Amino acid sequence: MRIVLIAFGSLGDIQPFVALGEGLLQAGHEVRLCGQPEAAEWMDLRGLDFRAASIPPWPALHPAVPWFVALHRFARDAARPQLDDLLQAARGADLLLSTGQQLVVSAAAQALGVRHRSVLLCPQMLPSRRHPPMAAPWAAAPPWLHRAGRRFHIEAYNRAIHGPLADCRRAAGLSPLEDEFAANFLTHPIVACDAELAPIPEDCELAADQVGYLHSQAPAGGLPEGLEEFLAAGPPPVYIGFGSTAPAPAAVLTRLIAEAVTAAGCRAVISRGWAGLAGDNGPAIHFADPVPHEVLFPRVAAVVHHGGSGTTAAAARAGRPQVILPPSLYDQAYWRQQVVDRGLGVRAPRPQRLTAPRLARALREVLGDREISRRAAALGEILRQRDAVRSAVELLSAGG
Repeated sequence: MRIVLIAFGSLGDIQPFVALGEGLLQAGHEVRLCGQPEAAEWMDLRGLDFRAASIPPWPALHPAVPWFVALHRFARDAARPQLDDLLQAARGADLLLSTGQQLVVSAAAQALGVRHRSVLLCPQMLPSRRHPPMAAPWAAAPPWLHRAGRRFHIEAYNRAIHGPLADCRRAAGLSPLEDEFAANFLTHPIVACDAELAPIPEDCELAADQVGYLHSQAPAGGLPEGLEEFLAAGPPPVYIGFGSTAPAPAAVLTRLIAEAVTAAGCRAVISRGWAGLAGDNGPAIHFADPVPHEVLFPRVAAVVHHGGSGTTAAAARAGRPQVILPPSLYDQAYWRQQVVDRGLGVRAPRPQRLTAPRLARALREVLGDREISRRAAALGEILRQRDAVRSAVELLSAGG
């Protein structure tokens, strides 16, 4: 088959598709990855045919901007150029698979007469009374509130993008849709996360296939020399990193982390990341550029992070306890709740209440709780036996 993988967004959105693309290539399929131009610089594309497509900056990463306002601006700027690029990139394809910050894949698939499946990195996108809608900060709410919140979320999503998407569809000779959310994200979805962490809810009536998180193969070679020396110089450190988001400005967050690590009496590897964390290296703290989680996480004592789906999955697979400090964007609050509910980590303060003493207390708790460590290690043993990429490739190769 000729398969086009469409992934826009952060590293966490794109990495699973690189892993899947490599598996599909090895199975004999023709594969093309379509994403924003920066993806070619961020990723080891492992021989994939890469086609850049238009995408403007995504303003919703800033919590001060209401997400539906940011989404409307994004759709206004991105929809038409993104559709033009996808129509070119996907011409001649047999199947489109999509995830991330795309808005027009359903229009592209319909215009080209190509089959489309969505890939969800979090089952929170699926209709259910058992979880709140995306980006909602609450978890322990009654089912009626979850249902109402989901209806509001989908209605706001569709209203935010309807004008730009209707114009795009008319330009492509298509009729506008009332529910672009379902067309883009709920088209015979593949759920690419591990059921032990986040199962498909029992009350979800939508047909979906859950395969597990799509991990990349560990790259050849080790860690950078300075990081390797730091790891060897003392007990396993905690990893602290916030991916494409951060709960506070870089300078404030860097100082807070340093104070917390000192107060907790541990060592830390701090990922500079998109948050721009930076400082002087010493015997207790090492600032590192992004490195493969699958290589680093097995060598740390715990993982402190922002609650992205990829980091949560990588920490779970490594068998390490977690502390999640989510800015409550997208699915981050959901992953925090899943980790806490399963006894794989501790409840950390929300960003607006984050202080060095509170973070230090969370570090001492997660490092000192043997039962959390035992549960995390046991789950890691299970997840390392799973080859989700192979399962997904077999599903798709069989016509799924």
